[in-house]
Amino acid sequence: MGSGFKNFTSTVLTAADLNNFCQSQSIMYFSSTGARDVAITAPAAGMTAYIDSADSSEGLYSYTGIRWNRGPSWNAPWGVVSNVQTTTTQGSITTRVAVTSMTTGSITYVANRLLRVTVQTPKMATTLADSRIEVFLMNGATTVSSCTSISPTAFSGQTTGLSFFETTTAGARTYSLEIGRNDASTVTTNASATNPFQLIVEDIGPSGAPA
Repeated sequence: MGSGFKNFTSTVLTAADLNNFCQSQSIMYFSSTGARDVAITAPAAGMTAYIDSADSSEGLYSYTGIRWNRGPSWNAPWGVVSNVQTTTTQGSITTRVAVTSMTTGSITYVANRLLRVTVQTPKMATTLADSRIEVFLMNGATTVSSCTSISPTAFSGQTTGLSFFETTTAGARTYSLEIGRNDASTVTTNASATNPFQLIVEDIGPSGAPA
């Protein structure tokens, strides 16, 4: 990290001055995130770099002390952390099971960030009328939220969804989805390209001071 502000006049510019007042407090420029990571093998919290890659990675990044986040400083949203979708239909569900491919994988977070987790389901059907199809949002092995879809008639289906808000603690999280039902029916998820399962994790801003 830098040493603060210094007004240079006729002072001899030393290597320490250059490193602490100039280099560590400048916005660095790289052609790709890969080039950045090769050049900066031990980044420090607060470092900022612009990626001029002319693709979806282009933009301003800040280092949190754990990872590079796209966007500005602590007081701003850091955007989408994970966006997982599946278009594969999952059938013959008669007990609570994991929804295939619907996991963010393990992601490490810093403390005191506010996350919004959004879940959208396809039109799921059951073999019995008035069945309740339950979708569970998991963090590891813990259920953190759930939503319910009711099939008014056999083989009909409805979409459902939820938004869940959580303040982070430092460490890893793995969000995933499970599905079940409350009776003797059999569930089919009926996912497709135009009707997918979707699990989005967004950092929407600070929920406290930097830890």
